[in-house]
Amino acid sequence: MAGAEATLDAYATLCNGIKRKILVSLKAGRVWPGDLKNSLYKDFDVQSSFADGIFRQLDGELKSVSELAKLCVAELEQRIRSKKADIVKKGKSLQKAGKDHARAKDSIVRLRPMKERLETALKANPAKEPTILAGYKRTLDEYHAAHKAMAKLREKQVFLKASLHQHKRRLGILEHRLSEARKQLADPSLCFGSKKLFKAQFSLAENGYASLQEWKADWVSARNRDFQFDGNARATSGNEYAKLIVRGDGYFDLELRLPERLKDMAKRHELNDRVHIVTFKKLGFNHGSDSIRTALENYQPVTIAFRRDGKGWKVHVTVDEAVPHAELDYSCGALGVDLNVGHVAATLADRFGNPAKTWKFPLYLENLSSDQRLDRIRKLAKSIALLAQSLGVPIVSEKLDFSRKKLRLSQERSPRYARMLSSFAYNGFDAALASACARNKVAHRRVNPAYTSLIGRVKFARRYGLSVHAAAALSIARRAMEFSEGIPSRRSQAPAGLAVKVQLGNAGHVTLVLPERKDKPKPPKASSKTRHVWSDWSLLQKAFSVELAAQRSAARKRRRPYPRSNRACGGGPSRPGLLPFRGRSALRQSRPQGYGSTAGKLPADTENGAAVLNRS
Repeated sequence: MAGAEATLDAYATLCNGIKRKILVSLKAGRVWPGDLKNSLYKDFDVQSSFADGIFRQLDGELKSVSELAKLCVAELEQRIRSKKADIVKKGKSLQKAGKDHARAKDSIVRLRPMKERLETALKANPAKEPTILAGYKRTLDEYHAAHKAMAKLREKQVFLKASLHQHKRRLGILEHRLSEARKQLADPSLCFGSKKLFKAQFSLAENGYASLQEWKADWVSARNRDFQFDGNARATSGNEYAKLIVRGDGYFDLELRLPERLKDMAKRHELNDRVHIVTFKKLGFNHGSDSIRTALENYQPVTIAFRRDGKGWKVHVTVDEAVPHAELDYSCGALGVDLNVGHVAATLADRFGNPAKTWKFPLYLENLSSDQRLDRIRKLAKSIALLAQSLGVPIVSEKLDFSRKKLRLSQERSPRYARMLSSFAYNGFDAALASACARNKVAHRRVNPAYTSLIGRVKFARRYGLSVHAAAALSIARRAMEFSEGIPSRRSQAPAGLAVKVQLGNAGHVTLVLPERKDKPKPPKASSKTRHVWSDWSLLQKAFSVELAAQRSAARKRRRPYPRSNRACGGGPSRPGLLPFRGRSALRQSRPQGYGSTAGKLPADTENGAAVLNRS
């Protein structure tokens, strides 16, 4: 086994050395089809096709870096535009605060002589004290109010100046990143071994290295930890330099062809000692063994990659697998899927669009690595696909695109929603679900997610007794089945026929006024455009957002029976004598009997030594 590892280490060093040489030569202005290719395979004593394969891999990596830089440029441009808008907004606020401060200062200048004259008159005419005292009190109140307003405005100016400075600093950082991303887009480059490890040589002790030699050993190992051979349909077993051979016991043998420079490590020589081969016997794969055998039988290209981790070298095989196409059939209904923070809601809609059954799949991704999150999401996607397969219905999900939403994280008021958007694993849910559906022969369709949550809240949550997430999943399934999405009829709403109750996620609701709607609209004129049904939902969505903002504002202004600094971690008081309740009802509970209008109305039940309030 030690000899096999030494062979693979030498092979990785050779392949990565050729790749780095090609990159340096390309940066120097040389071109691949010309003298670079001829001099390269002669200097390294390898075949021309071997060097071509390494160049194709390098070219693919450079194109990948260029595409990533293109996305980075688009994202940074959007963030810079948003940051400039914030700077303009902060500048206007600072200018307004300055004007308000100047007006408050003028008021103080105007009121100070009046205050002094009234004080003098009060001392000079004690007989007119009541009349002078009333005017003096009014002037004094105005004077102190102006002083207080000026102090607050001064603090606001200081805060706005500091905030504006930080925004400008952030803008400079973003502009620098944009310039670097544009350079990477125009001339992509690679750092073999990672930039982080390269910078570690300048601070050895902080990165756990005792000497430069120790760091260099890790650096060389990181630069030579993998290599790959692309598949070729014209070659035997689908690969020219690494051939898989099927054994009778379910395992595989791997014949690796060595170049001339490594011929001393070969175990077998063929074709008059011109082909040097080393064999690795009895290889097993955890997944996809049947797909590999099928590809070998059909003479398909087989790509073989070698990667080294902390335990040793591993072999990865990539083949093209034919995926059967599943037709969309809604005769038995559809399974709507709605992705949320912490769980995935699924609702089965029958062929008439009515809910038949709902499921809730937990999806907790906090305190996990990116690989663990992706693994958990893939397992969940497989469970949903198997559920749809057992029900015999297609899966309908939303077109998830978090790229634009991520740019508006600063505008999101919900920290949980912001964490969901910034999580890497949520972006892989759509791909994982599509892959699971393809592997299990389940039809999958994506629909526009516009207003699905609001439609579920308004039309289905209260009607069928569903949660807001299950109702959203139902509206997703109905959209794919092309059922009606019109707003509820105004005549069907009680008592006034003008409003509708919209359910919230906290067991509460808000009441919204329905937009004007005609049951039998007149045919539009030839020059006019037909209004889409989503235009009504857009008006309702704006009203819903206003109601939610009002509720959040009211919650922030709600008075507490004790200061926040005196509360313990569990929400209870840190001093004896304070009741562990929040809100006005707790404040009333702390009052004595007979105080105000609460006398005789408090419940006498107790739980754990504290009074229990029956809140309506």
